[in-house]
Amino acid sequence: MLRALRELSHRLRIALRAPRIECAEVFQMQRAHREREHLAAEYARGYINGWRECFHTCLDAVEEEIERVDEAWDVGAMLPAPKPPRKN
Repeated sequence: MLRALRELSHRLRIALRAPRIECAEVFQMQRAHREREHLAAEYARGYINGWRECFHTCLDAVEEEIERVDEAWDVGAMLPAPKPPRKN
């Protein structure tokens, strides 16, 4: 009989110390919210990294085009100066 009372007392203490169902649900909702925030942050990092990569690729293409235009002007500067017209 004493053993049964001790077991009942032990189980009662465990039941009273255990979080209630509502508390467990709150913890589960908070955990789900943190997971969603983590996924959103990961998505945002990927989006920003992709945007930066695209921006730098476009910037490189524009710089190459500007260099190509500058080279065309440099070629014209390397040509000999035109001779002055002859006087008759």
